[in-house]
Amino acid sequence: MKPKISIILPCYNVEKYIKRCAKSLIEQSIGIENLELIFVNDASTDSTLSMLSEIEQEYPDNILVINMPENRKQGAARNIGLKYANADYIGFVDSDDWIEPDMYEKLYSKMQEYNCDLVSCYIFEDYPNGTSIGIATGNNAFFQINTIEERKKFSQIDSGGGVCCKLYHKSLIIDNGILFPEQLKYEDNYWNSMISLHCSSIYVLKENLYHYSVNPGSTVQSRNALHHLDRLNVEMMKIDTYKEKGVFDIYNAEIELEFLNLFYVNTLFIIFTKFDLVPINIIHYMQETVLDIFPNYKSNPYFIEDPNKYHSVLNTIELDWSGEQWNMFAEEYRKIIHNE
Repeated sequence: MKPKISIILPCYNVEKYIKRCAKSLIEQSIGIENLELIFVNDASTDSTLSMLSEIEQEYPDNILVINMPENRKQGAARNIGLKYANADYIGFVDSDDWIEPDMYEKLYSKMQEYNCDLVSCYIFEDYPNGTSIGIATGNNAFFQINTIEERKKFSQIDSGGGVCCKLYHKSLIIDNGILFPEQLKYEDNYWNSMISLHCSSIYVLKENLYHYSVNPGSTVQSRNALHHLDRLNVEMMKIDTYKEKGVFDIYNAEIELEFLNLFYVNTLFIIFTKFDLVPINIIHYMQETVLDIFPNYKSNPYFIEDPNKYHSVLNTIELDWSGEQWNMFAEEYRKIIHNE
């Protein structure tokens, strides 16, 4: 029987978490018989592969384990999983996370009811001390995007969390040739933007159904790690893709705003909070790149409409500060966010 949903899980050294994750998928209320679980082992060096093999043997008709001989990071693992997916609907789960028992039943039900490209839900942030914080607010919503103006408006709407709390119609992915960047962290930023560019209908379910594990030792939380700067390469890839697709000028204000936030503002936040010393050469590169691609960023209509919303930190783009001045600014920033 053809599965209803293919769920792709990149796995790298997750022996501590994989059983919990797999259990939450196998026990989904929609029924394991309706699911195809594709675990992609990304050259783990612990016992992840052997544990996956045991799980596969228990459910050979519904679980597939793919072993990658060399580590190629999450984007490549997801792309490989897509090649093996047989269902009409696609989901992604990170193997150190877990999901509520009825997550996929609820997402699939809304997908069928509204016949949309995408259904999204929200996440719980689970902390090591046992605290779990749900972030969903407001009411459910259905969006249809048929015009340029509707897509511009949709770009400013909160449509849920990242890659993993969504159910995608496979045709949305395949027909538009959407893939994850490989050998880079922050690949989700590229994927989400390409999905938003091509999605024509989305249902947003304002329920927390996905448990994201906030792990201090994860790559996302690690300190002084150069992979945090992969996000700059990802944003440049997006600019290239927008130009290749002929939409850079059509959605220029929206692309510019997204770039200012993800390339500059959010990266500054990461530099200030995850680096002991500000890498001044990277700051200069970021400033120069913004001014090269978007020299008139101050005229962006979203920025003019509500400048406070779009971060006073944007005022630093044209400042010629020394390393000492940037480190002092970073220290003040850390005090503010920590309420010191």
